[in-house]
Amino acid sequence: MKKNLKYYMNLNYPIEVKKLSKEESDGYFVTIPQLGKYAFHADGETISEAFENLATVKEFLFEQYLKNGTSIPEP
Repeated sequence: MKKNLKYYMNLNYPIEVKKLSKEESDGYFVTIPQLGKYAFHADGETISEAFENLATVKEFLFEQYLKNGTSIPEP
């Protein structure tokens, strides 16, 4: 299989989920530690929104990595 954007987007990376307190915005914060939790992170008011936002971040960063020839670790 060709290792393109679709390939990497379909890999099952472990995701950490944190429920934020009211002081932190009362939503959810999600990260992919294996890929760099300071780069691959997102938040949202709901867990679904946080996951959707994380998918957007993944797609953008994977596109950049593939364009630049940066190695992408697999789970």
